[in-house]
Amino acid sequence: QGRELIVTRIAEDKPTQSKLSGLHNDAVRSLTVTPDQTQWVSGGFGHIHFWNIETGLLDHTISNPLIGRATAMTYTMDGSKLIVGESIPGVSGIIHVFHESETFPEHSWQAHGDELTALQESYNGSFWMSGSADHTVRIWESDTFLEKDWLEGHTAPIMKLTQNTDGSLLISAGSDNALKVWDQLSRERLYDLGRHQFGLI
Repeated sequence: QGRELIVTRIAEDKPTQSKLSGLHNDAVRSLTVTPDQTQWVSGGFGHIHFWNIETGLLDHTISNPLIGRATAMTYTMDGSKLIVGESIPGVSGIIHVFHESETFPEHSWQAHGDELTALQESYNGSFWMSGSADHTVRIWESDTFLEKDWLEGHTAPIMKLTQNTDGSLLISAGSDNALKVWDQLSRERLYDLGRHQFGLI
């Protein structure tokens, strides 16, 4: 909620809410949880904070080399890497790869020429997909960090990426009110899932 993190704990009788210390100096733009389920990870302007789930206290922070906003984050399925999208709107969308508990990325590159809004790993771990305000989805080889392919068809920023249960399809949602379905193997756009009244965020 803005730059605050609100924790709702589900209890049998009544849910309780609490706030984590407001250490972000701008809106929280991304959120995930560590693979061992012990920390929440929140991304904002120039910082990524790691919070202890049990105590609600800040464990540690990553700030170097971030100069923009951490607008997308995901852990790889094997839990060995944290993939972060750093954005400067209208300028760049950079992907940083942090290995395990390291506080400096092992690899970084400019993936888009505009804000990076979504990240997904393929179910077999071979590729990462990034969505952007530049209207494209880029496909990256996870072992070489090289661009394998790119998908276009949206007419406005892409806001979300997800996959079906077996990873054969990629679904992109955009602020152009559209949901598009792509074949993960051929990279072809198979069909659109209608049009929504408002843009998808």
